Amino acid sequence: MSLKTETRTVAATPERTIESHVGFFCDFCGADSTKTAAFRDGDKDGATLRHSHKEVFPGTGSVSREVVDCCTDCWKTVVKPWLAEKNITPRIEEFDW
Repeated sequence: MSLKTETRTVAATPERTIESHVGFFCDFCGADSTKTAAFRDGDKDGATLRHSHKEVFPGTGSVSREVVDCCTDCWKTVVKPWLAEKNITPRIEEFDW
């Protein structure tokens, strides 16, 4: 698994444990996203490549996902060149806040 998680106990009634996603390990180079200066400065860049398979039945269903995490460096040096070889241009989505 490539997610970096943090487990902590929360003071609540009843007491419970929460596992939080705090970063990821790049599946290409193994880099720990939380070890970069950019991550510590609030830049949470990275890519998640995901395929979902859904099965839907009356009153029930399920989802299974295959997930690959990728750091910014590997996105630029591995994934984008591979996509360009296949003549695939990633869709650009922009968000303002």
